[in-house]
Parts: sequence; C-alpha cells; structure tokens
Amino acid sequence: MAYFNNSHGTEKGRLSEQIITYDMLMYNRNNFRDVYADKPKGVTRKEYAAAHPVEVNEAYYRYQSAKAKRYLRLFNDQNRAGQTEHLEATHMRDKAIHMHHIFPEASYPEICYYLENIIALTPTQHLNYAHPNEHTQEIDEQHQHLPLLSKADRIHENLTDVTAEKIYEFSNFLFVLNVGFDNDDVLEIANMDFCSVINAINVHYAA
Repeated sequence: MAYFNNSHGTEKGRLSEQIITYDMLMYNRNNFRDVYADKPKGVTRKEYAAAHPVEVNEAYYRYQSAKAKRYLRLFNDQNRAGQTEHLEATHMRDKAIHMHHIFPEASYPEICYYLENIIALTPTQHLNYAHPNEHTQEIDEQHQHLPLLSKADRIHENLTDVTAEKIYEFSNFLFVLNVGFDNDDVLEIANMDFCSVINAINVHYAA
C-alpha cells in the first residue's frame, strides 16, 4: 500500500524514515549472492550447494515469487498496456496475463523472486510454447532462449528510458544468468553491456 501510494510505511513496527521503494519490498531476504561468493570458479552450483547446504524456506520463497509476479503484472499493465514482453506479431493484441519464470521456480528458488527472471506472456505463449502441451513442469529450451532475449530487451528499455520507473538492476540480471546457466563468466560482463549479455545467452543455447 505504501509503495503504490508513494508514501512512508512501517519498518520494524515504526514509521519508516524514507518513502517505501520496490527494493525494500523485494530484497529483504537471504542473499544467495553471499552464499555463492566463496564458490570457487569451475565448481558448479549443484556441487557447491551439495557441499554447503542452505536451508530453503519454501513457503517464504513461494510468497516472494508470487509477490514479484503480482508486481510485474501490475507494472506491465500500467506501463506497457498489458502487452506481452516477448514480442511476436501473432500475439501483439493478446493480453499478457501469465507471469512466467524463465528459469523454473522449483529448480532455481534463489532467483524465483527476481523480476529479471520473470516475463509477462500471453496464455498461448506460456502454456503452448514455454511449457509444451501445457505441462508446466517441463521447459522447452527454444522457448527459454527466445523469451530470455526478449527479457534482456525489456530490461534494457527500462534501464535506458529516462522517464521510466526503474524496476530492474543490471547486476540482478547477471546474477539470474549466472545461476540459470551455472556460469560464473557472465558475472564479469561490464555494467550495461547488453551486447555481451546477448552474446552470452546465444552462446549458451548454441552449446
């Protein structure tokens, strides 16, 4: 309520000193960047997780994920007229009412609440393309690749539009790719170097 009314809210039971911003809502959580900070390069995410288990509160992450989806849909409705974030000529008139995890929530809980990992799709794009034959536990890699490129475009648009409310962070997108690809090299991409991001995405799916 405080965020959407651009006002002060509550913080630790008291009136907040500052106006509530989106990052205050979304990022009050365990920071997996800290968990992975000591991971040696060349050690996979799964190997490191097996040796350094972290207790994941599934209910908490489901809540954060649902909150992020609600926020993205509201933002997309208000700022992009509800248009799909994955632009396809045959779906430009359809409303994007499905919020889809590019890297599945069940497999990647540490990035399930990142807006950089969620894309607004039409029902057809979501249930027929992203999840083949509406099997929501399955991911079509081709339709993971293409929406990820589209998400990169939407993030670039948001961060370079001087009039837009900034809802993304470039470093967050790199972390999403780092976790999703299990590739530490993407963390070395320079700030706002979207050309290198696109190249890294294409190289990953060409492998």
